[in-house]
Amino acid sequence: MQRQPQRISITISFQVHEVLLKRSEEEGRSMSNLCAFLLEDSLLHEVAPADSATRFSSR
Repeated sequence: MQRQPQRISITISFQVHEVLLKRSEEEGRSMSNLCAFLLEDSLLHEVAPADSATRFSSR
């Protein structure tokens, strides 16, 4: 059974929004995609190497 992506809502400062918007435009990706990437990347660097391969296999 395949797991579906989940949606969340967050509140961020104006300055963070501007930085994310600029970076997403520079990278040619949506802000949502950039935020998901940054969150996953941050979490992957916190787990043990053995866990990281299976933790976010949909990547």
